[in-house]
Amino acid sequence: MSYLILKWAHIVAVILFCSGMLVTPWLVNALCTGPRTESQQDFLESVRGYHRMVTSPALLFLWGLGLAMAQSAQWWSHPWFRAKLVVALLLSAQHGAVSGRLRHLCHEPQRVYPPLRFPWFALGLSIVAGLVVVKPGL
Repeated sequence: MSYLILKWAHIVAVILFCSGMLVTPWLVNALCTGPRTESQQDFLESVRGYHRMVTSPALLFLWGLGLAMAQSAQWWSHPWFRAKLVVALLLSAQHGAVSGRLRHLCHEPQRVYPPLRFPWFALGLSIVAGLVVVKPGL
């Protein structure tokens, strides 16, 4: 029963993390092409607040719960799990890039940045989901 609770909480954390990571780059791209008005800057600050209060903690919970499930099920030696860890690390790195961009945009309202390009997040998410569901021997 404790494994099922871990799994449920992990899935909730995944949903929260992915929702933030799929929406935040689009919102940031809409505001980073030129100097921002005060209302746009306020909106960007609120996006950053959401990212800091929901998306980032969800990532921490996601990792903690995922590692607890891996320990519980003894998945460490399984090739599919190792592949999942690599992709999950890359997705976490993308989170760091988005967080850094948000921080810079909030501290430098007149600076213009090139748009964020993260099409790989959806692909990485699909790979992780496939590895978890199918659990191939690789």
